[in-house]
Amino acid sequence: VLLSLRILLLMKPSVLSRVSHQVAYGLHELLKTNAANIHSGVKPPAALQATARADAPDA
Repeated sequence: VLLSLRILLLMKPSVLSRVSHQVAYGLHELLKTNAANIHSGVKPPAALQATARADAPDA
């Protein structure tokens, strides 16, 4: 999800200001849904789950 939001950084300020309301609403809905899923114990899809890298040190 965060990678797909990179497009916001590429937008011209004039375009971004015109769509800022829709962007803010969309981000609010995304956060609200994610918070509800966290509280209900829903596991994220496999594509969104962090995986341990082989070269990462153990914590």
